[in-house]
Amino acid sequence: MTRSPVLTFPSAGRTLARPGDARARRRARAWRRRGRRAQVAAVATILGLLLVVTFIATYLSTTLPNQMQVNDLNHDLQVENQLGQLSAALQAATGVGAIGAQISQPITLGSAGAPPFAGQDSAYTSALPQGSGISVQYTVLGQLAYFPPPGYPAGGTATGCTAAATTLTCSTAGYSPHLNMSANATVYTLTFSSSGFAALNVSTNSSTISLSAVGSQTLYLQLIGNSNTLAVTDSSTGAEAIALFGNHDAVTLASTGSGLNVFYVYGSFDTITVSQHTSTGGMRVVVYGANDKVVFPAVTSTPVLAVYLTGFNATNPVSSLCPYANLSSTDSVTGFSSTTATLKETLNNSVGYYNNQTAGTGWTVTYQNVPRTTCPYFATAHVNVRAGGVPGAAFAVHLRNTYAPVAEVAFDQGAIVYVQTGGTPTMYEAPLLQLKELNTTHGSTTYHNITQATLWIPEFLGQIPGESGVLTADFSFRLLGVQTVAVSNTTGLATSTPVVFTITTPYAGAWLQFINAHNWPFTATCAPVFPATSTACTGPYSDSTGLATVSFSIASSGLSLLSIETASFAVSLI
Repeated sequence: MTRSPVLTFPSAGRTLARPGDARARRRARAWRRRGRRAQVAAVATILGLLLVVTFIATYLSTTLPNQMQVNDLNHDLQVENQLGQLSAALQAATGVGAIGAQISQPITLGSAGAPPFAGQDSAYTSALPQGSGISVQYTVLGQLAYFPPPGYPAGGTATGCTAAATTLTCSTAGYSPHLNMSANATVYTLTFSSSGFAALNVSTNSSTISLSAVGSQTLYLQLIGNSNTLAVTDSSTGAEAIALFGNHDAVTLASTGSGLNVFYVYGSFDTITVSQHTSTGGMRVVVYGANDKVVFPAVTSTPVLAVYLTGFNATNPVSSLCPYANLSSTDSVTGFSSTTATLKETLNNSVGYYNNQTAGTGWTVTYQNVPRTTCPYFATAHVNVRAGGVPGAAFAVHLRNTYAPVAEVAFDQGAIVYVQTGGTPTMYEAPLLQLKELNTTHGSTTYHNITQATLWIPEFLGQIPGESGVLTADFSFRLLGVQTVAVSNTTGLATSTPVVFTITTPYAGAWLQFINAHNWPFTATCAPVFPATSTACTGPYSDSTGLATVSFSIASSGLSLLSIETASFAVSLI
């Protein structure tokens, strides 16, 4: 084989390849291009990875926390709304008296997450460790209770008598009937013509009662009610004692026998008219009340008549003695005129001397104050309406926020409170406390008076259930009972002492701010309770803050209505 010669050019210093080496040169150039492209791709990959890492780092350090913070705060707001709906539902069920009603309220424990980088933040529910409570203390002055004579069962015993629902005829000697009768707007006929002793209780309103007494039977009649008319015809030799408990009752007496007639009147606007009195047994009338009347005819016999007017005002005491004012002057004794009988009139508890004598040579009038022990069934009582305690009508939802401050949303006696650890509690929704204010101006001075105060107090019975996690806790509340107390300065609310409201709570700062922000004519005060160093009044809040009391008082003299509604609920988890 003949090989092609290699041409050499000394001046250029290069060697020309043989024609068969061209393919090799092309391959070399292609490999060089591929190498350069691989280098560029590697650099691009590295740059891309750096961009992804930078994006992820920015997302994790900035975007994700911001997003999760929004999620946590939205969760806080969601729980606030759910507890607010719960409070409104409990109030609505109480308002319509739906005893036995079942109220369900879901509470979302988990916040929204951002998978796969961040999961849901959880929460848990619990009763408040030291509990929570609310109380109202006020003073009532008036007829607190009346207890009829003991030993008379319902219906009683009418042995020796013919008895029906509205009639009673006792004519058999030697028996002592004891009977209770009750029906409103009824005509009663009562006839006694025997001997012995008879006791009768009649509880009625707007009824007409006729009583006839003949013979020697001693009679005790007790009439309880208002707007009744009682006509008494007495020709017996036995004594009669009749006690009236009520207002606007009218009694007419025609007495021709020889027994003693005694009337006790407890009430106002009652009238006793003596249409005839020829009895030698005498008569006593004891009146406790105001605007009562005793009317006498011309007396032709020689009895001793006595009238005691004890004018008291059960709603406005002005003395340390029996609650009284100068109300004896509102009672009247008229019509007495006799040359043989004697009328002794005594005005008890009269602040100033008052003589209502109009005629009659035998009519004498005196006055005196009497000790408290003579007040008929009237007393002063301090009433404390209290609900709560441990656990009380309060529980909290503890929000374990990762990207927002750890927080609590609490149902506290109907109020919804929000607080972050280290912050000051804020009242998200107020309790059902309504105060109506009346402003009056005299000269250059404006007076602010609370005329109506309405308070709704929930009470949870049993242990508050606990739940934790990220799911939904479904609470169930069943209304067990509702108790309403309504008093005023004209129906027994003593005007000498204020009405005091006291809230015991770990969220005292929220209650204090809520009350004082209304510019009401009083200022709430706060005091630590447990422990003695509790910072519940001043903050900052923490799990170990403790309890404090927030108190305020309202002058009872201007209150035309104090209404306190206490609702009891059983609590469970569905």
